[in-house]
Amino acid sequence: MVHGGPYPVDVDVRALAPDRGFAIVPPDNHQYFGYQVPGAGEVNGDGLADLLAGNGADSPTVDGVRRDNSGQVFVIHGRTATTVVDADRLPAGAGARIVGGPFLDGYHTGSSLDGGRDVTGDGRTDLVIGSALLPGDPTADVGGLDVLTLAPAAPAGP
Repeated sequence: MVHGGPYPVDVDVRALAPDRGFAIVPPDNHQYFGYQVPGAGEVNGDGLADLLAGNGADSPTVDGVRRDNSGQVFVIHGRTATTVVDADRLPAGAGARIVGGPFLDGYHTGSSLDGGRDVTGDGRTDLVIGSALLPGDPTADVGGLDVLTLAPAAPAGP
């Protein structure tokens, strides 16, 4: 993650100065982490833009059980700190992991991602997470979308 600002033509992220950004370490053994990395908008109410990182081909482990090709998406909360973010070990408040269903052929959750918009009209930022297989019918050869609202509700007025 490279912070905004004036840069030379080439930026070597392996040698990025700590005040210029931070690294996000992928989950263990997930070579396609970050295949999709759109902005998520502001989902946790801290005033900083958040991002999504996902891959529909991931096979994450949930409660000790591998979910082949279920896919997963990470919501990484915006931050001013420049320390490394480890996606496998997100501390409380640093983000969230969204995992696809436990079906034989998986959902491929995270095949496509979008965020930063209020899709549902409730005044909160929503995330749109695409799956290559329709949720609820893993045998169907059609895709599907899930719309998630993770942003906190606006405080009630006086």
